Amino acid sequence: MLKTKRNRRLMRYLIALAAASVLALTGGLLGLIRVSLCTEQTSQYAARRWGGELRYAQITAFLGTNSGKDMLAMRQAEMAMDAALESASLKVTSDNASARLWIYAYSAENSVTLRSSRSSSDANVTAVGGDFFYFHPME
Repeated sequence: MLKTKRNRRLMRYLIALAAASVLALTGGLLGLIRVSLCTEQTSQYAARRWGGELRYAQITAFLGTNSGKDMLAMRQAEMAMDAALESASLKVTSDNASARLWIYAYSAENSVTLRSSRSSSDANVTAVGGDFFYFHPME
């Protein structure tokens, strides 16, 4: 009887130890996956790539599918940013004609149907603009 009690306690202890080990390994694996996924988001680190002596900042905004923003709204936002920077007395001081105070990029997803006289096809489309490939370098 005493031996059976010890065996049961030992078995419970081993099961608890095995469960704790599995949880610890799972937690560690999930942590590694999280770190890996975060470092793959190179678009969120564009300001770091600018480097140099000056300080840079990066702002990211995500708009909902039903936000109603279109190309005209993107252009208006660009002009408003230019006006705000100019009113704050920020001006481009470079001799480079293409120098800018800021850059931006955008993308939009939608679906389209392509039709011809013989057939039609549905497709998902991602449209990009601005300096999209600066923020999202193709590696």
